[in-house]
Amino acid sequence: YRRQRQMCIRDRLLTLSNFGSKILGFLLIPLYTAVLTTEEYGNYDFITVTISLLIPILTLNISDAALRFLLDKHKDKRDVCNVSLKINLFSILILIILAILNNIFKIVGILNSFLFYFIILYIVTVLYQYFQNVIRGLDKVKILAISGIINSALMMTLNIYFLLILKIGLSGFFLANIISNAIATIYLFVNAKDSIDILHKSNKKLKKEMISYSKPLMLNSIGWWINNVSDRYVIIYMCGAAANGIYSVSYKIPSILSIIQTIFNQAWGISAIKEFNKDDNDDFFKRIYTSYNLIMVISCSVLILFTKILASILYSNEFYSAWKYMPFLMISVVFSALSGLLGGIFSAVKDTKTLGVTTVI
Repeated sequence: YRRQRQMCIRDRLLTLSNFGSKILGFLLIPLYTAVLTTEEYGNYDFITVTISLLIPILTLNISDAALRFLLDKHKDKRDVCNVSLKINLFSILILIILAILNNIFKIVGILNSFLFYFIILYIVTVLYQYFQNVIRGLDKVKILAISGIINSALMMTLNIYFLLILKIGLSGFFLANIISNAIATIYLFVNAKDSIDILHKSNKKLKKEMISYSKPLMLNSIGWWINNVSDRYVIIYMCGAAANGIYSVSYKIPSILSIIQTIFNQAWGISAIKEFNKDDNDDFFKRIYTSYNLIMVISCSVLILFTKILASILYSNEFYSAWKYMPFLMISVVFSALSGLLGGIFSAVKDTKTLGVTTVI
């Protein structure tokens, strides 16, 4: 019960830290669907989905390794931060080269139309995720919560300013996300700078160990990307960007469940590592799984009952038809959440290979 209380405290703080990217993404749906066309929203979704694929590939998911190794009392925190930061920075260089090649050979036309936003959004997303994991690894959860509040306030203010006052449409949508994430990243960096020294020589042995840990996580992330969002490419190819805009909006109400999942998993990831007990003598994992399953299933059932009502309130114009797809997506989120909980146990024992194998299956 002591461990459960500690986890609850982390849960509350991490709820605040997730408010920006999760809760606001839901609350601002009426604004997006009223101001943006289905095609514009579909194009934005395509850019973000592509970034979510490239990050684990180009960074080798090293930010997750940073979190795990920072929680290891026997590892030097400065060495861990140094190795992971350099790999993340190198991934940015690779991304810029790939973007330039794509622009020259015109492989993916949509990316060329938003090349500047694509590159900058990738940079701020990579660094924001990295510093979030560093702060979590340093167990500065309060700092993480404050960064989430900063992100929230800026995201809401800038979206209203760019979309309603300046009326610059999709460009304003991109700028609001880029600026809010960038400033939140700067705040996290200021609070983690004592553990970061880019000029510090990398520990080659540690680097090899961290990459060995993160490689299966990279495959795991790609697997979940295939399971969760690769269908956007098929929809764009067969039906166009407008159809993808409707489909991606249909994820927004199921994202309420994803918020619960993400908040819980962040607290769970730390608790599972710190409080791991091989024999689970006090049924800690069993109680957590049972409670989590109950919460997710009840939440899913309630949301399905009110799907059309919520859609009529949140979705404008052509976006209303998105309600048809939401119940199926909500059920998939429940199973994804339960899988993620079990995955936290494998992370605790550094058995990432099993995570990779189960994702492939």
